[in-house]
Amino acid sequence: MLVYRTRLHRRLMEESEKELFAAIASRQDRWANVAEAVAYDFRKFSAWEARHARLLEPIAAAGRRRASIGILRRAETALIHRRALFETLREQRIRGEARDRLFRLFYGPRDFRNSVLAEHFQYQLAATSSVTVVRLSTVCNDPAGSHLLARYERAYQKYFWAYCQWQLNENPLLSDMLRLTMQSTKFLANRLKEQFVAGRDVRMHGARPTHLHG
Repeated sequence: MLVYRTRLHRRLMEESEKELFAAIASRQDRWANVAEAVAYDFRKFSAWEARHARLLEPIAAAGRRRASIGILRRAETALIHRRALFETLREQRIRGEARDRLFRLFYGPRDFRNSVLAEHFQYQLAATSSVTVVRLSTVCNDPAGSHLLARYERAYQKYFWAYCQWQLNENPLLSDMLRLTMQSTKFLANRLKEQFVAGRDVRMHGARPTHLHG
């Protein structure tokens, strides 16, 4: 049984679960199928519930709106990072030896099958939490958050794919070009992340929103 530290912690969790099942029912969210696989599997749902509650706890404890939004945004970027490997494998259709090399890069000499299962499980949990992002942004009174997060996600995806290409490359003539591409995309992604998490876009007038209190 989950232990909630504050009323806001409980509310954030309740809103997350409400959004999760609404997304499954509507089929509109890009992660709806993944979320359904987690929601209707007791072991997976229990793991997600515990992890998501830990994700939300510092947001609820922050108190002030800017601090809460900053922590929420940092958590949202972490979900993007957790999804990155599996999404890149799927979207770039990486198969065979290239896929095996990437798993060795991220998991070391661990058994390949166990590595794939572990990565897919982590992806499922992160994607399920990602379903709730828009709703949490609303509860935390961060209307611009989803738009800015989408910008960072696109930038991070470009960086991560550039990094994978650099690691997979076997042509010495392409090495410098791929390394420079990786570095430039990393620089842009880091800059967007810093701006996003800092929350300089957050307007502070009317700064005690009812969303964060009670």
